[in-house]
Amino acid sequence: MMNNELLQLAVDDNTEWCTAICESHQADIHLSKSTWINCQPSPRYYPNIITRVPRAQAATLKAINQFQTLHPSRSFGIKDSFGDIDLTPQGFRCVLGGTWYGGYFSNTKQTTINDWQAVQSADELALWELAWGGNIENRIFKDSLLSDTRIKFWFVKENENIHTGFISFHSEKCIGISNWFSNKNSVFELSISEDSAPVFRDLPVVFWQADNEAINAGTAISPLGSMRVWLAPET
Repeated sequence: MMNNELLQLAVDDNTEWCTAICESHQADIHLSKSTWINCQPSPRYYPNIITRVPRAQAATLKAINQFQTLHPSRSFGIKDSFGDIDLTPQGFRCVLGGTWYGGYFSNTKQTTINDWQAVQSADELALWELAWGGNIENRIFKDSLLSDTRIKFWFVKENENIHTGFISFHSEKCIGISNWFSNKNSVFELSISEDSAPVFRDLPVVFWQADNEAINAGTAISPLGSMRVWLAPET
């Protein structure tokens, strides 16, 4: 699979993941060829606009106008999936730069520190979000996500405490990885365990990583392209 094809799969997978999260918070999603828009406020850390194709400057400006007409005084985020739009003239700030990655895991790569288990209950999901650093009084990951077969919340426990985790999102042609954390090691290590291997099978794994993050996903994972996040000015 060519890198540009895998990059598009990564963007599409991430857009579907954002849809799943936002719909659990009563979203109003609008799709065009070039953009994804949630016309309701998105949960914390999630965008209201995503570019779906390269060179979507004009379509993004149209989406901004659509959202600001509905919410004229609300700040919101835009995921510039290909890192190729400029919103500085509109007063937006680029608050994050990152890189898309993709490739295939070896099902033989297993480590004792990553003996992954999947969240099975609402109580376990609450503990997972708390370990991730979430606010238990204002949760992002709703219990309804547990019934979505595309989504798995993975974790590692020691002495009954969750210290490492990530989320996998199974879109049709790839597996998206997000929201990883490790409270035990300075670098998050992503690997396959006996329990998680059937989920990944032979599909490519994709994710984006912020420039200031550290993750070890193995030598088979390669950079695919850049991305950015823009934040609208508060009025």
